[in-house]
Formats: sequence, structure tokens, C-alpha cells
Amino acid sequence: MRTVSFHADDLANSLRRLKTATMPELKLALGTAVDVTVFRKLKQIAYRTSYSHRGAYYALDETARFGENGLWSFQSVWFSRWGTLLNTAEAYVDNSGAGCFVEELDNRRHTGTKEPLLKLVRQERVTRQLVGGLYLYCSIKVAPRERQLRARRALQADPQQAGSAIASPEVTAEMKAAMCCSAACWMKSNDVSTPGWNRSNSATAAINGLPRSSAWTLTPWPRADAN
Repeated sequence: MRTVSFHADDLANSLRRLKTATMPELKLALGTAVDVTVFRKLKQIAYRTSYSHRGAYYALDETARFGENGLWSFQSVWFSRWGTLLNTAEAYVDNSGAGCFVEELDNRRHTGTKEPLLKLVRQERVTRQLVGGLYLYCSIKVAPRERQLRARRALQADPQQAGSAIASPEVTAEMKAAMCCSAACWMKSNDVSTPGWNRSNSATAAINGLPRSSAWTLTPWPRADAN
């Protein structure tokens, strides 16, 4: 009986054509119904798995065009130069200028990161501390963590002072974006603690180069007869 042979080149050519592919698509390209056969051939080529969609998509290294933020997407499927979502979340926390709240990291990574962050804490790869009633995820290293906490507290105390931290040569463009996002996230989390103030969606303000965001306007309370 003639032995059926499978070629890694067939797999690579299929990935070049499709850009990204799932396991069923790769099995179809090889003409096999066995996952192990595909994995055996994948080992012969340079490839990556997506960190979104539970790692269900594959792409060639040569196809991925990672941006400055270390990410690349194709048709809403996201890949990272750090590989898995776990490694990507760790890298972003470590490199963040002011640490990361879950909502911030979700927005930047385009996928949920709460469970990976909790796993990183359990594995002692990152740490977290309560800041403004929310868990802030920071570097496990002492010196970077202290810098992140100082920057975050300064940002919450006075967003205008964030400009000096953002201007630091040690802060990358990705860190700057995360710090800008953090201001909106913190203000949102404190909506319930600001009675008498309403946010005006039509009003915008630019603060020291930060992106335009909602402004706050004072709305007088109705006068009570007894007060």
C-alpha cells in the first residue's frame, strides 16, 4: 500500500493565500482529517497562533506585520509579537507608564484580559493594588511598580500633571496612550461619587496634548424650601 505523504509547503502556501486559517482549513489544505498531522507539519514552518479567538487561528511569521504596539490583525483576528494573550498582557503591564486597569487593557488588546491578568498574579508575573477603588495591575519588579503607582496617583490627582510623566523619554507611545485612556477610565469609575456635577458630551477640552475627552460642567441643585 502506498504511504500517503503530506508536505509542509502545502500548508505554507495555503496560509500565504488565506493570510489566517483555522485548524479545519489547514486540514483541508493538507488533505487530512487528523490534527496531529497538521501540528507535525506546522513544526516545519515559522508560524504564529492568534491571541484572540482562543488561539484558533494560524498565520505565517512572514505574513504578520506588527505595529509599534506589537500587534497585527486580519479580519478582526489579532496576533501579538509576544505570542499568547498571557504573554502579551504581561508585556503591556510591565511596559505601562502608569500600570493598567482591566478596562484599559481590554480596550488596547481588543479582547477580554481579566482572567489572564488574574492568572499572571497567581503566577507572580505581575502584581495588583487597589487604586481609586479598582485593581491596578503593575510590574512585579519593585522599582518599575513604584514608578507606575506614582504616575497613576499623579494622574488621578490632577490629569494636567500627567503631561510631565508622558513627556519622559522612558515613556513610549503605547504607554502614553494607556495613560491617556486611564484618565477616562478613572473618571468613569468615580461617576457615582461626584453629585452635583454632570458630564457634557458636547463639550471637549484639550489638556497638555491629551486626547479630547468629556468636560464637566456644574449643574446647580434645585433650591429646597428648608435650605
